[in-house]
Amino acid sequence: MMKKKRLCSVIIAIILIALPLISCEASPSPRIFTRPDVSISANNITDAFSVSRPDTILVEEKFVLNTADFSVELFQNVFSQNVNSNSLVSPLSVLFALGMTANGAGGETLEQMERVLAGGISIERLNNNLFSYREELISEHNSILETANSIWFRDYGGINIDNSFLETNKRYFDACAFRAPFNSQTVSDINNWVYYNTFGMINRVVNYIPPDAIMYLINTIAFYSEWETRFGNIHDAAFTDINGAAQTISFMEGRGNRAIRGDDFVGFKKPYYNHHYSFMAIMPDSHVDFSDFVDSLTGEKFMSILDKANALSIDVVMPKFEFNSSISLSGAIKDMGIVDAFDIDTADFNRIGTAPLPIHIGDVLHSTFISVDEIGTRAAAATTVIMFGCSAEPPPEQIILNRPFMFSIIDNSSNLPLFIGAFLTD
Repeated sequence: MMKKKRLCSVIIAIILIALPLISCEASPSPRIFTRPDVSISANNITDAFSVSRPDTILVEEKFVLNTADFSVELFQNVFSQNVNSNSLVSPLSVLFALGMTANGAGGETLEQMERVLAGGISIERLNNNLFSYREELISEHNSILETANSIWFRDYGGINIDNSFLETNKRYFDACAFRAPFNSQTVSDINNWVYYNTFGMINRVVNYIPPDAIMYLINTIAFYSEWETRFGNIHDAAFTDINGAAQTISFMEGRGNRAIRGDDFVGFKKPYYNHHYSFMAIMPDSHVDFSDFVDSLTGEKFMSILDKANALSIDVVMPKFEFNSSISLSGAIKDMGIVDAFDIDTADFNRIGTAPLPIHIGDVLHSTFISVDEIGTRAAAATTVIMFGCSAEPPPEQIILNRPFMFSIIDNSSNLPLFIGAFLTD
C-alpha cells in the first residue's frame, strides 16, 4: 500500500484541487447525511453478470504523478474558461468516467486516452490502478466518500453493446449497466440515479436525450466530513473579489494544523474527522495575479506544496460558502490531447459494440456541488460521458389523436396518396 502521507496528498489533489473562489452564499451542513428515496425503472442487466473482483495492486508512482498532472491541468482549463466565477472540478470523477469509456476504445483513440488519462501506461494498468486506488479511499461515520459508476444504453435502433465491454467496467469500476428506451422516463431514471448516489446534492445531469445519443457513462462522487475541530465566531466582514471589488460576506474562525508558506503565497491544511481527509487553501500574495498563479502550477509543484506543509497550528479565518456548477468539459479534454474520440471520422470505439453510425463522444458534462461551513464540508460531482452513434429520432412514447387530424392512404411504391382527408368530429 502507498505510504499514508502520499495517499493523503493524492486524495486532496484529486478531490479538493479545485478550491472554490469564494461564494457569498452560506448554508449549514446537515448533521444527518443520508441517501434520498428514489425509484429507477430501467433494467440493470449486470445483475446477471458473473464477474470476479480483481486483486488490488500497489498503486503505481507513475499513476500518482500523472493523476496530479491531470488534476492540475484539468482545473487550469476549467478555471481559464470561468475566470470571474467560482470553479470546482473533480478530477477523480472525470478519470473514472473517461476510464470506463477508454475500455471501449482502440487504435489511436485509445493511445490518446492512455497518454492523457494514464501518462502512457496501458488501459489494463489504468484499470488496475483506478480499482486499487478506489479500494483505498476510506468511508466511515462522519467521514464519507462514496463513488458510483453506471452505463446506460439505448435498447433499440440497431445498437448492439459488446458484453465484454460491460463486464470489464463491472469488474474494475463496479459499473451497473442499464438497458433503457432513452425517453423521458430514462431522463428521470438517470437523474434519480445521480441524485441517490450524490446523497441528494446533485439532482439533475440530463435535461433531455439527443436523438443521436446511444450511451451515457456516468460517475458520481459524494463527500461529507465534519471538521476535527469546528469553526466558530461567525461574523460578517469584507472580502475583495477577483475584480478588486469589496463585498460583505460571512466568515468563520478556527484552527488549522499545518501552515503552508511559499515565496508568493500562504495557506493551510485543516483535517476532517479522523484525519482521513483534509481541506487545503492557498492564497497568493496581494501583488500576485491570481490567474497567473493558477497558470504557474504543475502537478509536481502542487504535490510539493502539500509535502512541505509545516506541522504548525495556525489561526484560520475563512468564508462560509456554498455553490454548484454544471459545465461541458469537451473543450478542456480536447485541449489536453484527447481529440480523435470526439470526431465521428476518427473515433475508434469498436470495442463498445456496433451502432448505425460510428460511435464517438458527443459531450462530457460535469456537475459539482460544495458547501463549507462551521460543521464540515459536503461536496459532490457527477461526470457524464455521452456517446453518439445514431441519427434517427427515437419513436414517440405515445400519440393521442384527440384533436382534428389529417389522414391519408399511401401507395408505398411511390409514396403518393390514394386517399387523403381530415377527421374533425365523430
